[in-house]
Amino acid sequence: MSDPVIRLNGWTYAPDTGRLSDADGTHQLSGLTARVLDVLIVHAPEPVSLDAFAEKAWKQSHLSEDTLAQRIALLRKALGDDPRAPSYIRTVRGEGYALIADMSPLEMVQADAPIAARMPWELAVLAGGLVVLIAALTANMALRSERPSDLAAAPSLQQPSSATDSLLTRARALTALQDRDGVQRGIRLLEDARLRAPDDPRLMTALAVALSTEATKHGGQRMEEAEALARNAIDRTPESPAAWRALGYALDAQDRIDEALEAYGQSLALDPDDGGALSSAAYLLSIRGRLYEALTLDVQALQKGRGGLFTELQIARVLHLLGEDQRATAFAARARLLNPDNPVVLAGLAQSAIARGDVSGATTLLNAVHEREQRGQVARLRGRMALASGDRAQAAVWFERAGERGRFERFALDATEPDGFDLVIGDWPESHVRAAEIAASRGDYELALTRLSTAIRLGWRDEALLDASPFLQEVMALEAASPLRARIQQHIAAQADRLNRDESLTEALDAVLDVQP
Repeated sequence: MSDPVIRLNGWTYAPDTGRLSDADGTHQLSGLTARVLDVLIVHAPEPVSLDAFAEKAWKQSHLSEDTLAQRIALLRKALGDDPRAPSYIRTVRGEGYALIADMSPLEMVQADAPIAARMPWELAVLAGGLVVLIAALTANMALRSERPSDLAAAPSLQQPSSATDSLLTRARALTALQDRDGVQRGIRLLEDARLRAPDDPRLMTALAVALSTEATKHGGQRMEEAEALARNAIDRTPESPAAWRALGYALDAQDRIDEALEAYGQSLALDPDDGGALSSAAYLLSIRGRLYEALTLDVQALQKGRGGLFTELQIARVLHLLGEDQRATAFAARARLLNPDNPVVLAGLAQSAIARGDVSGATTLLNAVHEREQRGQVARLRGRMALASGDRAQAAVWFERAGERGRFERFALDATEPDGFDLVIGDWPESHVRAAEIAASRGDYELALTRLSTAIRLGWRDEALLDASPFLQEVMALEAASPLRARIQQHIAAQADRLNRDESLTEALDAVLDVQP
């Protein structure tokens, strides 16, 4: 099975890996730089606006012009393009940037090939050829090719093989956008396609992913259906990494972390280069407190050019926990450099600053988040900082604005706990920490300690965040909290020792940092 490859003037570009090749060698684009090129390819030769880049490459609603200009400059440097006399990327005043290179597809990839986690929705279309890249997926976009003779010479590129394939490809694209409307439209398309081909495992896999995306991103409740679809796809195609990855995602959406890890492991056994499985498994391993293993997978993803939007952020967090502060700071800086406007990155860096007691630094980071993104985790962190400073009224406003992300804090602020709360906390370590905060707010320190003990058993490893909690300060000051601290420190020490003894991993970390973003 070949990967999709596109010729851009003298370069050959492989979207699946982000590699540019010419007669002199290969140049590896970073994940974000590759996504910018992907978006330019999809819209070529039309200009792409700032808002379109924000949505499709950065996956957010706001992007500064300077951030985009810096990324375009990196891409031009990689291509050897002169902005004063461009042959690849043209600046269109008032409209954005346009790809003007001579472009043609060189190879094809099968319709059911797995798509790396790095790839945005546009690349799902690349798997079907340069015309299907646009026409089969989105009705309001059209490719005006400057080389129609090339397309005419390749009839297989003209249309998808069937109406089902067309629906599948478009639905994958819509789901990958991850916004509510796109995901729900993707689900409807896939359900319609399954009426035509109910036994197609590709449709089962894609619908499982769409339903899990709806559950994890937008509060959908069809996680069990997603699991059933993924298992059905595996029954039909047990060697499909994509089907196993879809199962992992469905289990992850149900907070069944260990089972999800097993599914992701099976996906990686079938395809060790599966970027989606590498990234997802690394994240869940870190949640389970298996920091050394998480770090290993994240580094592998970066070495393969398959890192996701938040890989550097995750590595920074793990390294801070392991006491590797110098490397952690370098990866945190890289995360900010790659995604300077992304609210998830800024919130993650702010949370680390809060854990270190750097309230001023955390405030600066959160202030950099655009007003439209001041919700969810960003609002939750602002609420916790307001409460730590004694402003309960402002904290309540932020927790309300945080929506579902501030639910536990609202309970803790009101010192209330729903009936049967212990039965619905689930298997996620952080949920047990939040439950401990609720117990502490009600004065039940013994229950708070019990819930913290459960969180540590499930994988919680951040002692500093417990100390920084505005709800747990009295609990963590108790003598009874000392055994909990000792357990965390013991886990950290054991994994830090593994990292220190693994020279190849530390060398790989430094080598990844040496690569230009």
